[in-house]
Amino acid sequence: MQDSQETHPPETTVTAVPKPSLLGVLTDPTTQFQRIAKRPVFGKALFIILVLSMIFSGISIYITVPNPIGVLAVIPGVLIGFPLTLLLTALLQWLFLLLLAGEASYRQVFSFNVYLSVVALLAAAVQAVALIIMGAPTDPEAPARVTSLVSLFPTESQAMRALLGKFEVFSIWQWILTGMGLSIVGNVSRAKGWAVAIVLFVLGVAYAAGMGALGDSLKGIVPAQ
Repeated sequence: MQDSQETHPPETTVTAVPKPSLLGVLTDPTTQFQRIAKRPVFGKALFIILVLSMIFSGISIYITVPNPIGVLAVIPGVLIGFPLTLLLTALLQWLFLLLLAGEASYRQVFSFNVYLSVVALLAAAVQAVALIIMGAPTDPEAPARVTSLVSLFPTESQAMRALLGKFEVFSIWQWILTGMGLSIVGNVSRAKGWAVAIVLFVLGVAYAAGMGALGDSLKGIVPAQ
């Protein structure tokens, strides 16, 4: 009786699963997505993302428009706008996964998006460094990001600028990781994970192009100052 008690295996708890790592998403995303599926924590990662996003965005804004008010406006923009974007993105992905018989909870998908946003954070850091080195652009029509197709194919059309701006190095990287991660976190096939990522990417491109086209039409109506 005593021997059977000694050989009884210990119970596995959730805390035994290692926490996901922000840097690990860049170096070993598959492992991190597996950890997120088993342990969808996000508090510390979200805090780090928010703080660093405010710093990098503040630097970029200050160099482009050296106005303290503009820099201060970054704080509510990041603290409110960024979490809302994560919540909405996670909701859309979660709903698509449900339609495809996925098994992920909303918490898992939200945690996935928090850690995935480290790619966008890296993009903001690169943009801030580029502005520090090259200075603020003198042309108001200059591309917002040096890593997008707009920098290679400059255009005055806001619709084209918005469309080309979606094809950006870090955005494509994040899109690829989204397709990979949704299949792991959602416990669906790779084809289904990629299907969700592609649909949301196309919707994002269509929305950006539509808003750009609206800007072009308004620019033709409202006289230049």
